[in-house]
Amino acid sequence: MGKPVFLRFTPASTDYVAGQCHSNCEAEHKRTGAEIVFGWMIWESPGVEFIEAEFHSVVRRGRHLKDITPRRDAEKLILFAPDTARVAVRIDERT
Repeated sequence: MGKPVFLRFTPASTDYVAGQCHSNCEAEHKRTGAEIVFGWMIWESPGVEFIEAEFHSVVRRGRHLKDITPRRDAEKLILFAPDTARVAVRIDERT
């Protein structure tokens, strides 16, 4: 797993939807050629004593990672840990 980094939301298209990071990154890759980077979005919930991780994708432009997926809860930053051992794949058009 790569070194975790804090990422801000970087608007890329008004078509991109919160909670749909993999689809958003696929569309951005097709649109601009940006590399898709898979990993984990990590956070600690206030008042709860555990840390949660959600599989997530961002794009790489040059040397910089960009989170292009809008936030549901308007978080200012996410902690993202790249994971080169995992990828998201589609079984068919709907998944």
